[in-house]
Amino acid sequence: MCGSRSGWKRIEVSRGGYSVVKALVAHALVGTAGLVAGADGRRQETWACRECRFKHTYGS
Repeated sequence: MCGSRSGWKRIEVSRGGYSVVKALVAHALVGTAGLVAGADGRRQETWACRECRFKHTYGS
């Protein structure tokens, strides 16, 4: 892990993928339309250190 406190740069912002577990639970509760609920809208950011090129992804 990098020890730098400055020099970090956000290199990517994306949304989470498809959760099969969420889709199956929603399908059981709501029916066929619940399969769409598997789309996980969690935001993920990937940051990289400019000095050592260490990368880490944070989910929120």
